[in-house]
Amino acid sequence: MADDRLRKALAERYGDPSEVAAEQSAPPPAPAPQPVNPSDSPKQHRRRVLLDALSPKARAA
Repeated sequence: MADDRLRKALAERYGDPSEVAAEQSAPPPAPAPQPVNPSDSPKQHRRRVLLDALSPKARAA
C-alpha cells in the first residue's frame, strides 16, 4: 500500500517513469566514417593536389 502511494506521488511529481525513460533514451549511434582508400598513396595525393593548384581556374567577372 505504501509503495502504491509512493509510486503515485512520484508519478504526479516527476511523471510516468516509462515515459521519462523513452524521452531520455540515447539517439542511435552515428555511422562509422568511411576508411581511406588504401590505393591513394601519398605520392599520388601530392600529384593530385599540385595538378589541382596549377590548373587554370575560371575567374569571376
